[in-house]
Amino acid sequence: MPEIYTTKKSVTKSLPVEGRYITKRTKTRKIKTARDKALLRMNRKLISISEAIFNLGYEPIHPPVQRGWKRKFVLRSDVAEGPNADFFSALLEKINTTQYSHRKDFKRKGRKYGRKVDKDRIQHLAEIHDWLFVKPHFLTEKEKTFFVKRERFDTKGKSYFMYVFTEPWRYTLKITPNMLTHRRIVSGQLDSENARLDGYLDANCLWPRIYKLRNGYYYGNDWENKKRDVRKLRRINPLTDLNNY
Repeated sequence: MPEIYTTKKSVTKSLPVEGRYITKRTKTRKIKTARDKALLRMNRKLISISEAIFNLGYEPIHPPVQRGWKRKFVLRSDVAEGPNADFFSALLEKINTTQYSHRKDFKRKGRKYGRKVDKDRIQHLAEIHDWLFVKPHFLTEKEKTFFVKRERFDTKGKSYFMYVFTEPWRYTLKITPNMLTHRRIVSGQLDSENARLDGYLDANCLWPRIYKLRNGYYYGNDWENKKRDVRKLRRINPLTDLNNY
């Protein structure tokens, strides 16, 4: 006769499995453990597919095609001919910024007093964070003398400090065609498998459970998962869906 486990709330009989007996609670725990392991296997496969897609590399485009325009800073003609041209050219590589646009004049649509107008896009040299400014291998002592500390505020009103270049007149903007010379290699099989796995995990709201298994916590909002229509979700069957990965 199988042993009977008695508790204050209920009496649970053990279930026979392969010549031995386990409780219903133990069987439920094993099913959940197998389901979690299957989720982790699926996540590892999704990561391996993403890495394979990233490692496909690029292939050249013959002939190159133009996609809009790009604008970045270059040395002014008088500074480029001066004795400190190499110094300011090396400094520009650390604080240069690039903008892209489909219009050569780099204007954007806007409104002024309710009327549609074209507004100029403002472009500045990059500002350096204070934690990056103090690193010894990023800027030399001579380069640091051309920066000044300024206070900035984020969207919540919290202040932070940035270092701003004090002589931006040494550089000017130059507009050049944005030429595409290479394109990423595409694999239809990998993209299809990646979309299928990601769609399965997303449709069944399994990402919170995966994050909790991997990191030990999940800071997402429950209402984001409750917005989905429960009638459209696929039920999880660990013996058919998850065990295939």
